[in-house]
Amino acid sequence: MIRLILAVAFALLTAVLGAFLALNPGHASFEFLGMQTEMPFVVAAGLVILFAFLMLVVWWGIYMLWTSPDKVKGFMGRRRREQGYDALEKALIASAAGDGEAAVRQAARADALLDRPALSRLLAARAAESAGNLEGAQVHYEALLNDQKTRVVARRGLAQLSNERGDFAATIDHAGDAFQQAKGARWAFDALFDAQVAKARWRDALTTLTEGERRKQVAPDTARRRRSVLLTAAAVEAESTDSENARELAVSAHRAAPGFAPAAALAARLLADG
Repeated sequence: MIRLILAVAFALLTAVLGAFLALNPGHASFEFLGMQTEMPFVVAAGLVILFAFLMLVVWWGIYMLWTSPDKVKGFMGRRRREQGYDALEKALIASAAGDGEAAVRQAARADALLDRPALSRLLAARAAESAGNLEGAQVHYEALLNDQKTRVVARRGLAQLSNERGDFAATIDHAGDAFQQAKGARWAFDALFDAQVAKARWRDALTTLTEGERRKQVAPDTARRRRSVLLTAAAVEAESTDSENARELAVSAHRAAPGFAPAAALAARLLADG
């Protein structure tokens, strides 16, 4: 409605102006470089308008020529990013579907198109895992260790790879670093604790368990039972070398979880022998 009103107003204004110029034709004279000319005012006004329009076209052409390299560069950059995100999407879908080869191929394409090395390396590592290329995945995860933003996720990937290989010492190193860096990473607690138990590092596992319980990453009842199991294992290990320490550990194990029968039986036997 507003546009219609404006169009009608413009038409009326044009009609009024045309009628005014028809009733008052007038003349315009120009002198330039010794040349003098005279013409009707309407023709002069039309020439002025035409000249202004031509100057506008010329300046617009100059502006387009001046800025075209940047616009072409921006267009190519946007197209490159779109292709990169398209490859990223395909890589994620292929990885989730278990198609490792396609995931690796699309991850490499995304890495070449996107200027996001952390994202590309993480995706490449996941894709390599999907393809069963654990060595390739480890290389990508190790590269992610250099960036503080991706350090924890790199530790998680390396810990999982180490655990799959049965290298519990390496799992302890990677999970331990993540456990210190990311207080809320539940996976770090689980991986570190399980690896310490697998390596029979009972005292280290007890320290990890205590910290995990403080962070509420393990339920109190579960923590008490695990503590009793660890203390019992430590007591059995110390029995042949330090009977006094073994008795103390067995008693502590029984106190931690009185319902844990192995701890009660071991404490009773060691106390009887003592």
